Amino acid sequence: YTALAAADLPQLAVNVTDDDSVGLVLADGGAKTLDEAGGTATYTVRLNSRPTANVTVYTVSSNPQAVTAAPATLVFTAANWNTAQTVTLTALDNDAGGAGSARITHKLETEAEEYTALAAADLPQLAVNVTDDDRAGLVLADGGDKTL
Repeated sequence: YTALAAADLPQLAVNVTDDDSVGLVLADGGAKTLDEAGGTATYTVRLNSRPTANVTVYTVSSNPQAVTAAPATLVFTAANWNTAQTVTLTALDNDAGGAGSARITHKLETEAEEYTALAAADLPQLAVNVTDDDRAGLVLADGGDKTL
């Protein structure tokens, strides 16, 4: 084999197809139902592929008087893009009666070209329903004898 010249060796062409797609992945991201007085639920967020620059993901509640999402900002880097970050949803007590609902949406901010092409419609959303804990009734605050 030492007598073979490099020109005598067969050449092989190799094509590599990139199968990494950009996107946001929600785990435990199905619809949630929370109790009104402080009920909580969680879901996790990660990127689908390694970004070329930091990607900031904002979690936004369509009805922040009924449901909050925290943290409101998640930052993904080339080092942590595939590490899930937890978002906690919390229902707020409205004291007015009636159940509430919200849609949690996600917005991206980045210099990574591959992620700037994602449209808001391509980002996952999460539906949250809040069960009402207010009950109809009469509360007497004075506590004394009264005739009604």
